[in-house]
Amino acid sequence: MRAFRMVRDNLRAPQGLPLSVRLMCDAHRLLLDGARGANKQPGALRRSQNRLGGSRPGEAAQSSSHGNTVPSDIDFRYHQRVN
Repeated sequence: MRAFRMVRDNLRAPQGLPLSVRLMCDAHRLLLDGARGANKQPGALRRSQNRLGGSRPGEAAQSSSHGNTVPSDIDFRYHQRVN
């Protein structure tokens, strides 16, 4: 709940962070605090893609965004929902 409240409060506050990679990374850091995986890379973007199905990227049924495209993906998806 701390992560949700932190994101909500930032989005509501005039001086808060906008929906951004920084805000998502801060929320991720809070989510992992004291949980399994807390020593992995809390608050960091993945450097490799996750994929579902298939043992190779070309065979995957679905794959996540590459870390380099996350900022533009978040911006695009946010504006798609707002407009």
